[in-house]
Amino acid sequence: MDDRLRNLKKSIKKSVFRDLTFTEEHKDQIRNKISVMSVKSEEEIIIAVLHLLSQEKTGFELNKMIRARGIQNYENNEGQLYMFLHRLEQKGYVETNWKKDDEKYYRVTNKGNKLLSLAEKKSKSTISIFKEILER
Repeated sequence: MDDRLRNLKKSIKKSVFRDLTFTEEHKDQIRNKISVMSVKSEEEIIIAVLHLLSQEKTGFELNKMIRARGIQNYENNEGQLYMFLHRLEQKGYVETNWKKDDEKYYRVTNKGNKLLSLAEKKSKSTISIFKEILER
């Protein structure tokens, strides 16, 4: 299998990418676009977290799933994610449950589901709710 992949890579280099060249400026533009796409607004994160917590998850599981969605805001600072989850819990959008091996599980509440449905409708009241959640 490895030989087939190596041969494929060689054939691609010889045909498809042979004539492509990228300037440093173009490479920088691509890198900037990728970094902008990976950092999401807090509203987008709230929606993603509430969606993901429709089924009970640990903070570790949630962090992996958030990163899989391309949200890298907490990549090098997982503590911020737990502070964010704690804020959602204090405001009643998320509930927690301790299970075996002292693992804390998070799940969206009815209030969180209502916020999620409002966000999907993009109503004006959702904006004020987001401001309330984001206040520290």
